[in-house]
Amino acid sequence: MNLINMNKKRLSKMKKPLSLFVFVILVYSLPSHAANSGYTPPFVANEDVRLFNQGMEHYRLKTDVGMKGAEASFLQSAKMGNAKAAMMLFSIYELGLHIPKDSEKAYKWLHKSAELGGIWSAHSLGHKYQTGHGVPKDSKKACQYFKQAALGGMSEAKRDLALCFYSGKGITKDIEQAVYWMTTAANENVSLAQYRLGMWLKNGNLGQKNLKEAQKWFAKAIKLFKVEAAKGNKQSALNYAYMNDYGY
Repeated sequence: MNLINMNKKRLSKMKKPLSLFVFVILVYSLPSHAANSGYTPPFVANEDVRLFNQGMEHYRLKTDVGMKGAEASFLQSAKMGNAKAAMMLFSIYELGLHIPKDSEKAYKWLHKSAELGGIWSAHSLGHKYQTGHGVPKDSKKACQYFKQAALGGMSEAKRDLALCFYSGKGITKDIEQAVYWMTTAANENVSLAQYRLGMWLKNGNLGQKNLKEAQKWFAKAIKLFKVEAAKGNKQSALNYAYMNDYGY
């Protein structure tokens, strides 16, 4: 496909994907608020990192007293510009872990985390605005947050941004950009991006059908689905079964 070939040179320059972990584990392993975002907070000190680590120590206690200590430390760290601390406040208030649940506070800090350059926070907000979960449904904001996370390096966000450009919901429809971001995500081993790209090529959604190129991406996707399914990912298990049933 011409659109695919147009992006090969650009794709070769892309960075390797960031690792994606589940919730709290992911929070603790993410890069700092300044990393990958171009954001430089007005005040950066080791104190915010010390407070964040202190907050995590309290958080792991999983007790009322521990969570109060975590809340206090995360608040101080977040006010100094630590995006991860702001995201942990979202976690505490949204889940109500040994602290009264408070969705208003939770989303205030999730937005603050994204504002400070938090990649996971931006991606999460993208999905929440897309579905209207916890915030008013807003396709434009969803795409903006997906773009922030994609530019920050999150591979899954690149897939979601591609779908924004493909559908034209919340952003100007642009098939070339859709192909660029979906191919980027596919090359960064996002299984659903590989599958989606294969479907586009198989069905001729990008112009002329290209079954040979489609099969290449299907082969990569089904291999990844199998690996993910073996690790307990139920959705990947369903995708793997579906692709086998239909001979992709």
